[in-house]
Amino acid sequence: MYAIKNVETGKFAKHTGETINNEGYQYVEYPWKLVDSIDAAQQYTTLEQANEITFWHLDHYRNWLIVDTETGEEYKKKTGKYLPV
Repeated sequence: MYAIKNVETGKFAKHTGETINNEGYQYVEYPWKLVDSIDAAQQYTTLEQANEITFWHLDHYRNWLIVDTETGEEYKKKTGKYLPV
């Protein structure tokens, strides 16, 4: 499994599960929060999936690493695989 780590804070990305705001009609602008524990972070089954989430969904102004939850090995974010045409 893989989790996404913020380089500056050392915390991990977790999707809040929120997509629509309290009024029920607007999408939540940024449905992510940072958590202290890798166990509490959102986890992905493949490195490729974690990279796609990092590239397309997380704040591009921050630095992110993808961390193997079993080995602790860290990988830099790469360009997203599915570029729009």
